[in-house]
Amino acid sequence: WNARELIIRFDTSAINKSAIDKIGLEYAPLSEFVKQSVIYEMTQKTGISWGKINAYKIFTKLTTKDTISISRLGDTIQMPFFWASLSVFIPENINEQTVADSLETMYPTIQFAEKNYIGHIDILPNDPLFLQYQQIGLTSPTCGIGVEQSWNYEVGQENILIGVFDTGINYKHEDFGDGTYNGSKIKGGWDWINNCHVSSATTPDDNGHGTACAGIIGALRNNSKGISGISGGDSENNNTGCALFSFKIANSGGYIQTNHAVAALQAGAASNQYGLHILSNSWGLENSKSLREATQFAFNNKVVVVAASGNTSDSQLKYPASYHDDWTMKVGANDATGDRANFSTYGNRLDFIAPGTKDLYAAPDHNANNTYTYNQDGTSFSCPHVSGVSGLMLSYVNNDPNAPNKLAPEDVEHILQNYTYDLQTSGYDQYTGWGRINVLNSFNHILLPQYKVRHFQTTVSCSSAQLYSSGQTVQFPEGVPGLATGYYLGTTDIYKLTVTHSFSIPQTETVIGAWARNSSSNLFGYTTVIYNPHMSDISLSNYGQTSVTLVGYLYKSKMYNIIGQYVGDMWFPTNLNSTRTLSYSIHTYDPTVGVESNEMTDFVFSIYPNPTCDLINISVEIINPTDLEFSIYDSYGRLLIRENKLNLTTGTNIFQINTSSLRSGVHIIQLKSNRSILIQKFTKI
Repeated sequence: WNARELIIRFDTSAINKSAIDKIGLEYAPLSEFVKQSVIYEMTQKTGISWGKINAYKIFTKLTTKDTISISRLGDTIQMPFFWASLSVFIPENINEQTVADSLETMYPTIQFAEKNYIGHIDILPNDPLFLQYQQIGLTSPTCGIGVEQSWNYEVGQENILIGVFDTGINYKHEDFGDGTYNGSKIKGGWDWINNCHVSSATTPDDNGHGTACAGIIGALRNNSKGISGISGGDSENNNTGCALFSFKIANSGGYIQTNHAVAALQAGAASNQYGLHILSNSWGLENSKSLREATQFAFNNKVVVVAASGNTSDSQLKYPASYHDDWTMKVGANDATGDRANFSTYGNRLDFIAPGTKDLYAAPDHNANNTYTYNQDGTSFSCPHVSGVSGLMLSYVNNDPNAPNKLAPEDVEHILQNYTYDLQTSGYDQYTGWGRINVLNSFNHILLPQYKVRHFQTTVSCSSAQLYSSGQTVQFPEGVPGLATGYYLGTTDIYKLTVTHSFSIPQTETVIGAWARNSSSNLFGYTTVIYNPHMSDISLSNYGQTSVTLVGYLYKSKMYNIIGQYVGDMWFPTNLNSTRTLSYSIHTYDPTVGVESNEMTDFVFSIYPNPTCDLINISVEIINPTDLEFSIYDSYGRLLIRENKLNLTTGTNIFQINTSSLRSGVHIIQLKSNRSILIQKFTKI
């Protein structure tokens, strides 16, 4: 716990509510937040003069208006009075627990008082290689993905299952557990090379590639060892993070056979086998029907499939990464510039990029149980960054009873795409996709209860479909159900089905995005090639505050075999007398359940690393041009450092402050503009 710091939850009757509702006021003397009669009683109980001691808001975005949230079933429930909790620092040489016990005798005026345990609120990892800046791909605003601040919201939960399809995982490594299989966070899997359970393999990983990828995803976090896995939990609070499953499909040379790959993908996705939520694939194969079928199966099971784009430096197609955009998240690599690494395969439905060069990450070894020397370049290491982040997102939303539904794979992909660090050409480009993933920005747009991803579905008649194109040639390269095996061509009339579907959401919510969910739909998109089987590919062409417009296509073909013989008329996927199911998600924001401070301030900022050794970075997003005053105080409120930054313009600015002269312990950093003051705490170690 932080020495001398207490968290106190006051009864709402003890609070000066106007101070809580003052946007931009994040700390002040306790007497500004709490009524004088309460201050007097606290002094009588503890012998401490509380009036001039500074108090800090813990839930800085909440006001006294935040009283309700909406459950996943749409019920209105009472929100606890989080805003009535404050953090305070007591004088030196006084026992924190003794003071807390004394304050709790004031119940109900004081609901509870407790030490601020590191790891419960605003905790950051103590893993040595993280603190030594060897994982800057997680934190750097220049080349990283912004994970550090996101750990304030979620660190990964064990009920989210992530499969690593690779060379195996060295479960004996210290950053996965106690050195035994049962004592590790590897919860299952299969070795397809040696045909045995992963716990029975003589060498769990005889290459190192899989162990490295697994470490990036979920090495134990906050265990004072090695690295911080992105979804590695919080060991100090007995949370081992997302569960890892080892699927060894590559041999010691790193080679993969399609039969091993598809068997593993199918087993990982099937609910009666492993029932995984995320499949992480840092490899690529040539296209094959069996691989596409296995990938389709995973998508149909609403599994998040993440795949490396490849290291060919060009636009070669590798699979499963290059399958249909909805099925997989195709991940390229960025280097220390933050832009595309020169080896990273681009184009063909690339979604985004993530750190993939050896200077941006650290990973555990396969051939020793307490070392971290594995280090290579490749999109192989970009892929697990996205897999780990997906684990955080599913852990956060799927386990929250306020969420209206669990996240579908399309939801994860669209959120990550919509809130990237945009690079090169504005919007989408073939080299970086939608940009470098930005975890904090993505998390800021799924934070409950303000933000929600809501699912809707409708069953529609196809009778309203309109003829869109006549006499088009459509290929059926993999045959047609009900006909002899072979290649077919169809002279085809294509019908377009346009559906406007209305939805209902609370009046306080605003729709800020929408997308189709083909994993829960069954109508084709526009195409001139129909595979067997073919997948749903509807599109969402427009959305508003009360409705969306969805588009799909039906095909009536005069079928001809490879030698030109007419074999009959057929409809795909169905005829005009049938019905189809169309599904979509809407992304909403509700400003009434949390006040965003950005509307009333010139800037927002974050700091990293935290805890810090000798240097702290301050990332400031300037909303309105302003001057800024930087001040660092110790926990007594004594000014230690002050700097001024003048004429700052709109955008992101990164500043560094040397903290080597500061004593170990908790400090306060304050940024002050002409309109507002914002503060954060950090720990010097």
